[in-house]
Amino acid sequence: MENEGTLPERTLDGLLTEINSGKQYLVIGENHSDWKIADLVIPLLYNKKVRFKNLFMEALASGAYYVRGDELKDVGGVYGWNPLKYDRIISAAVNNDIWVYGIDSHKRVVDVAGGTLPRNGVEAEIRSLRIIKGGFSGKSIVLTGNDDVNYFKDQLEKSSSVPRNLVNVGVPEDSILTVSTIISEKTKAGLYKTKNLPGGVYFDYLKKHKVSDYVFIRRLDSGFYADSGHI
Repeated sequence: MENEGTLPERTLDGLLTEINSGKQYLVIGENHSDWKIADLVIPLLYNKKVRFKNLFMEALASGAYYVRGDELKDVGGVYGWNPLKYDRIISAAVNNDIWVYGIDSHKRVVDVAGGTLPRNGVEAEIRSLRIIKGGFSGKSIVLTGNDDVNYFKDQLEKSSSVPRNLVNVGVPEDSILTVSTIISEKTKAGLYKTKNLPGGVYFDYLKKHKVSDYVFIRRLDSGFYADSGHI
């Protein structure tokens, strides 16, 4: 089992420096089944260079975790894709006095592949409103689906973009930093500034279209999916 030290702090230095330069929201896109995003999120929750105050999670139904606790863990929603991973992330946040909030819809519909879908096409906007409506202060991490982060800067019309919708409801664009997750069979795992990605057709596309500010690359291996699958 990984722990809070699995991603060296030096790997995070560039990201932490940017956050300290005036960013308020770090929006991280993940693959819900994959364990590895915890290797990025948990070190961020433990690091001392940036003290995050809030963690907003698509994996929890809308509400404050300190008030409603495990009631927000809907095994039929995003949380059910990898409960142990999300429990570890929640525990790390609570242990570091970081407030945890759920931002997902309470009612979702099951698609033909057994996954879950929002009730409507404005779900990202609703999540964004949930993030800011309480007047939260301090720096925040938003952990959401990878599709909700990609193409923030290049496709402004993409309605599912959480960062874009944060801007639409009043958050300054220059206060948001984004991280996308990419699965690669060849490239060394780690955190890359998008403009510094290795060459290649796919990575050149990501750089051209500014998919996100940073890319978290993990290798495709047998540990990609949760051991328990989707509950």
